[in-house]
Amino acid sequence: MSDFKKDILIFGGGIAGLWLLNSLKKQGYNVALIEKNTLGGAQTLASQGMIHGGQKYILTGNISNHAVNVAEMPAVWASCFQGKGDIDLSKVKTLSDEQIMWSSGNMASNLTVFMAAKAVNGNTIKLDKNNVPDVLKLGDGFKGKAYKLSESVLDAKNLIENLASNQEQDIYKGELTELIKSGNNSDKAIIKDGNGNLHEVSANLFIFTSGQGNEEFAKMIGLNKTEITQRRPLKQIMIKDMNYPLYGHCITANPKPRVTITAHPIENNKYIWYLGGNIAEKSVSLGNIDAIKFAKSEMMDIFPEINWDNKEWSVLEINRAEPNQDNGRLPEGSHFEAFENNIIAWPSKLTFTPSLATKINKWLDDNDYKPSGEQTKLELPHAEIGLYPWEDAEWIKI
Repeated sequence: MSDFKKDILIFGGGIAGLWLLNSLKKQGYNVALIEKNTLGGAQTLASQGMIHGGQKYILTGNISNHAVNVAEMPAVWASCFQGKGDIDLSKVKTLSDEQIMWSSGNMASNLTVFMAAKAVNGNTIKLDKNNVPDVLKLGDGFKGKAYKLSESVLDAKNLIENLASNQEQDIYKGELTELIKSGNNSDKAIIKDGNGNLHEVSANLFIFTSGQGNEEFAKMIGLNKTEITQRRPLKQIMIKDMNYPLYGHCITANPKPRVTITAHPIENNKYIWYLGGNIAEKSVSLGNIDAIKFAKSEMMDIFPEINWDNKEWSVLEINRAEPNQDNGRLPEGSHFEAFENNIIAWPSKLTFTPSLATKINKWLDDNDYKPSGEQTKLELPHAEIGLYPWEDAEWIKI
């Protein structure tokens, strides 16, 4: 069994782990990231890539702490896109530099979208009917209200590729099989590679950023907490070969977006439309065929000029894993808990990733952690980038 030493070991190769790896390496820590499967493949690449500014979270009329905290994040990401933030994202592609909130046209939905656009973030612009996205102008033209939000939509795979390429030599594929402990502290991790070989890696600090996988890591640490995470099941619907790009939220008088849509380029100048919002939540109680039928019915009502009978559809069933909340609501922001020299962490949303790294870095300073100055390598294979859900989907026509 090979034996190695690191300052910090990170387990989980999604956006949280990769961002934290880049941040800690920048400060000189001898740190490695271990991913069991593929980078970004569990949660990050299944996200819609939206950097939210909080408007979609206050449709009930109440400005929650979650909405206020989200409102701060687009500026943080923008600084990184300009190469001026904690992490240089100047080479990362965006699918869109803005999002749209639009109403269906009745008085109640028009009022709701207006209040949401203005409540937590003044950086919104009302669009006249000539400047809304082309797909909203089909047929008799756009009759609702629309606002442009200066909030980016990321190419999530390109983001993962950039973060991984910066630190490729310290990103490995392996499975944590055991934590060797001394009292409440973790001393060593036993990691199994793809050939069944075991590698022993000691570290001063162990950080777990594996979403739903944090539940298993909590057991390894020896926590008695039975509910370390909460899961929000979703069925996100994918539609193939769309002709128009669209990034935004269809708002009604209800407290959640009727649908949130992102468009992802594929061959022949076509797009995959990836549906979230209320469609993804209401579909959970339905079988996959019925979920597609429900989504199709909603799309036919929102976009009656589009021929939906010639489209191909697919379903992604996924649990969004977040830190457990007593009330079951969305966490107010990023979150971590320290148990001696073990940290279990969640960004809770893609948007909050930078704030998670900031909080953990402050904790390191407060607890007098310092880089050793060493830079050792592990004898493990390197982890590969995962697939978007639509790259490995089964498609049907309804």
